[in-house]
Amino acid sequence: MDMELYITKHRIIQDYLKQITELTSSPIARPEAQLIAEMINKMTGVLNMHLASEDNYVYPKLLKHPDEKIRSITQNYMKEMRGLSAAYTDFYKNYNTPSKITADPEGYKAAFKAVNEALTLRIKREESELYTFAT
Repeated sequence: MDMELYITKHRIIQDYLKQITELTSSPIARPEAQLIAEMINKMTGVLNMHLASEDNYVYPKLLKHPDEKIRSITQNYMKEMRGLSAAYTDFYKNYNTPSKITADPEGYKAAFKAVNEALTLRIKREESELYTFAT
């Protein structure tokens, strides 16, 4: 299985995370909140397509792998992703508009920091472990 498309999606998500981080590092006024919300919404679209593709192609292939260890690791990744996906959905629902961000900028910053760290770690782990099993 060619994993290049998945890695490309990771780079797009990482780029959004970087841009949002830069905007989050200073006080968040309405113009910044507008840009952040736009990026969150765009990133969410990319992330949703990426996750659907993994669910439909990557995980099913790895769950049929002849090595039980790889099947077990895949199941663990799937379970972990459910938790991460739920946390991201909460973040998205709480901060997907400029008014939600400006209503609680410190809460937004803390929530974004947690999501950023979780997504960054997940991407690193997928590329260094999970995706190597699919090639």
